Amino acid sequence: MSSGVVIRGAEAHERGALGELLGLLLDAHGPGPRFEAAVPGNRAGGLAQLLEAHLDHPDGRVFVAAHGDQLLGFVSVAIARRAPPFAERARGQIEHLVVRPEARRQGLGRDLALRALDWLREAGVSRVELEVATDNPAGRGFWAALGFEAVAEVLERTL
Repeated sequence: MSSGVVIRGAEAHERGALGELLGLLLDAHGPGPRFEAAVPGNRAGGLAQLLEAHLDHPDGRVFVAAHGDQLLGFVSVAIARRAPPFAERARGQIEHLVVRPEARRQGLGRDLALRALDWLREAGVSRVELEVATDNPAGRGFWAALGFEAVAEVLERTL
């Protein structure tokens, strides 16, 4: 990890910066309905609202990589709960992980992912899911290096 960078929970006053980072993630995926966010007014503020369930809920967290007051990246993670008859009552879901382009290749993404996994483990979760676009070989490689493997394929059709 880069010197002086701390991985910690996001703070309420950082919502705008989190929205900006989420915008970078969505922009990296390019145009298309899967990653477009229709938010009125201030884009960063609107995108930050997408993280509210993770910021203000006991079953969600946002962890940031911060260097002083600057946020270099974040990961959002949640616990999805199911009622009986399912034997697995809870699973982890990593929703977003982004690191600013200038801060990549320093281990920050890995550190953020590991912090999210630690939180899920501490919460008693034994399985984690996430989605990676098929046209994102770097993302697929990143998650594979952390032990994730494909178990299903999401099929999609535009109508």
